Amino acid sequence: DGVASLLFYTARGVPGRFHSKGQNIVKVVFANLLPVDNSNSAQLDNTDKYKRHVTFQLISEFVRRLREHVHNNGSTFAMVWNELHNYMESSVDALKKDETGYAFSFGHFVQIATDCVNHEDGILLKSNDEADSSVDEEQATKFSKLLHIILEAKFYEKLGKRNQAHVLNLLCSSWKIFCEHPTFS
Repeated sequence: DGVASLLFYTARGVPGRFHSKGQNIVKVVFANLLPVDNSNSAQLDNTDKYKRHVTFQLISEFVRRLREHVHNNGSTFAMVWNELHNYMESSVDALKKDETGYAFSFGHFVQIATDCVNHEDGILLKSNDEADSSVDEEQATKFSKLLHIILEAKFYEKLGKRNQAHVLNLLCSSWKIFCEHPTFS
């Protein structure tokens, strides 16, 4: 919890905003979910699995604090969405190349994305216009395109049961928020 606090206070700026270097902090933090090498996820010993789990918990707490800090301002949180999307996309690309070391990373990114989508019923994905509470079209399109790639039969079958469950959670959460978006309706 102390490390997550340190990272959070490094990335945050004035209330509701991020520090000018906040995006760099988010990139560095998310990069810690990537595998150090392309070791097979199935061959990791318990110590390595535990290290990855602790790292995931720390990063999840860091992102939770960021969600609260932006005071439900989707425009401010867009930077986090973009970085999360980029890391999810690169994990998908690596898994498509059979780089199995990315299986844990992919699952962790999907879980973080699901938590962010679910935050206060998708408030961080909504337009900040007082008169318009609709979903931000750019973010909805990015998520729907990425979900289409992930749910392609060849790719989805390779994910394993745990990651398949994470993807289905993200799909259900996204559909609930993006139900009016053309690709979800």
